Amino acid sequence: MRKWLQSFYYILTLRDKILILFILIIVSVLTVLGYLATNISSGIIIDKTEKSAGRELELIDSNLYTLMSSIEDYSKVVATNNRVQSLLRTLTDKIAADEQSDGQIDVISMRPEMYGAVAHIISPNTPVFAVSVFLNNQVVYSDSMIDQSSIRSMIGEEFLASAQQLQKPVWSDLMRLKLNDGRYEHVFAVAKLVIDLNKGDNIGIVILFIGEQQMSRIFSANKGDQTNKRYIVRNDGQIISAEDSSELNQNLMEAIQIEDWQFNRLLMDKKMVMNRGGNSYLLSLQKVDTIDWNIVSFESMEEIRRDNAKIQRFILIIGAFCLLFALVSSYYISNTVTRPIQKLARIMIQVRRGEMNIRADHANNREIGLLTHGFNSLMNRVEQLLEDNVNEQKLKQEYELKLIQSQMNPHFLYNSLETIISLNKLERYDEAIQVTRTLADFYRRSLSRGKDIITVGEEVRIIHNYLKIQNLRYSNYMEFSIDIAEDIHEYAMPKLTLQPLVENSIYHGLKFKGNKGKLEIHGCLQQGCIILTVCDNGVGMPEEKAAALMQQHHPTRKSSQDSFGLRSVDRRIKLLYGNDYGLHITSELGLYTRVTVTIPALMMEG
Repeated sequence: MRKWLQSFYYILTLRDKILILFILIIVSVLTVLGYLATNISSGIIIDKTEKSAGRELELIDSNLYTLMSSIEDYSKVVATNNRVQSLLRTLTDKIAADEQSDGQIDVISMRPEMYGAVAHIISPNTPVFAVSVFLNNQVVYSDSMIDQSSIRSMIGEEFLASAQQLQKPVWSDLMRLKLNDGRYEHVFAVAKLVIDLNKGDNIGIVILFIGEQQMSRIFSANKGDQTNKRYIVRNDGQIISAEDSSELNQNLMEAIQIEDWQFNRLLMDKKMVMNRGGNSYLLSLQKVDTIDWNIVSFESMEEIRRDNAKIQRFILIIGAFCLLFALVSSYYISNTVTRPIQKLARIMIQVRRGEMNIRADHANNREIGLLTHGFNSLMNRVEQLLEDNVNEQKLKQEYELKLIQSQMNPHFLYNSLETIISLNKLERYDEAIQVTRTLADFYRRSLSRGKDIITVGEEVRIIHNYLKIQNLRYSNYMEFSIDIAEDIHEYAMPKLTLQPLVENSIYHGLKFKGNKGKLEIHGCLQQGCIILTVCDNGVGMPEEKAAALMQQHHPTRKSSQDSFGLRSVDRRIKLLYGNDYGLHITSELGLYTRVTVTIPALMMEG
């Protein structure tokens, strides 16, 4: 498939390639923009929905707090009312005096007075549904509408004990209160301990009943979308208040069809998005600070899906118009651009046939005009390039000449002759003869009958002769070793490549060391290349100076003279084999200097 696409692409004309490229760019850009726009808009709508739900729950929580506070205030007013306290004190004293053992309290006579005292406080306009009064865990008063027998079964001793212990209004969970007419009402109970304001002892408990509708009415007052649901649930998930009374006392997980782990996650994260039946829903939770209740919001995110669908349709419509515009404009541009290029291509075909004098007409278009002008300039420069090639060859010969002149330094010859004279004066004739022969062999091999390319083995013998003479003169601060692999001796290399490197190591590295140093020469074959290294443990040099030695220009004349031998060797190798080969210098001040020569592994011709 890939090869077929490549072959198909290659046979297309430039106009067709531009046209296809325009289409691909437009489609890609529209796809990316559509994807980003859809996701960004969806994220914005979701964030907006989450914030709206959060504000709505905060408002419900505020209203719920206000309602609960007002009801608790009513319980405090009833508990501190003088007539209520007087009646309960009288009843308490009577019980204590009579010492009734059966636990039954005769309260029939005091009910009218208690009704008058309570009715004065709890009017029909208050959220309180009904009132009961307990004394010694027995009902001593209740509203006439309530079935008194059901009150005692609803209000347990644990609930009454918590009111006595906390001495503040205590809320119950949702209860079903039976009325005298046989109906049941879902209510909450608020118990408040009655403390004698004169003596400070407990004389009873006032219980206010509040209809669950008072709670669910808060949801309707703060509801934004009629399709959404609001609940008050306990920490275990039981619904204690809902807009739909049929969902009361159900488990929230069953009502909205979520798992236990999802509800636990909602308790921790306060919000989550869930999927059910192909639709998405947003669950939000607000903790009620004063009691272990939670306000839960269940909202459909169908509106987000509809908005995203509108955005996608809009993007598709815009994309279709853009694609149509791209087709028309790309066809026009491709024709405008490719027509002069095709003409220039035909001229270049004539040039390939050998018609070197042909030139292209300048186009009106600025870019195409530059292209045709560049083509004409290229043709005009052919002769100049040929001349530059000749000059390059001359430059190569000049570098080779300078290299030979640099390596055949007369000072080396003078110093060698003085060494021979000194040995004769010391009557060390055998050594003088050996130095003379070594010097003669060095120059004989260096000249190499005018050949510039010799074998690695010949280069090794030249450098060995050179080092033998130098070691005799500088035996106090120099020793050397040569380790060139035998398998590379027959490969070709430029003559006098190593001698300038060795000379630099002696005169600029070992000579200033202060004690005896060592010069090591290694050579091997690596990945089709000959690698030769000249390493000394002399004074070394900073990294910056090592890097500067191979530059074409240096700031001082002295530095230029010191590095000319190295640069000439590097330049010569690059002229012969290319820029991938040459010298590489690494050095560390006070430790070492290593020069690496890399040349291709080519066998000696002839």
